[in-house]
Amino acid sequence: MDLLHRKILTLLKHSNIKNQRLTINQIAESLNIDRHTAAKHLESMRSKGLIDYKNVAKSKIGRAHV
Repeated sequence: MDLLHRKILTLLKHSNIKNQRLTINQIAESLNIDRHTAAKHLESMRSKGLIDYKNVAKSKIGRAHV
């Protein structure tokens, strides 16, 4: 698992503890990356079963599998 995947997982785990869900835009802003990069990494992590997300309106809301 690469460093960015670990950072995303950590961010999502912390949001789970607070019972919050983060959009791709929030993840990208928190990690100072662009939305496209965040989306690409989230899809890769989803395909590996590390996270899941759902579409809410035009946003994708993510959470880590803890």
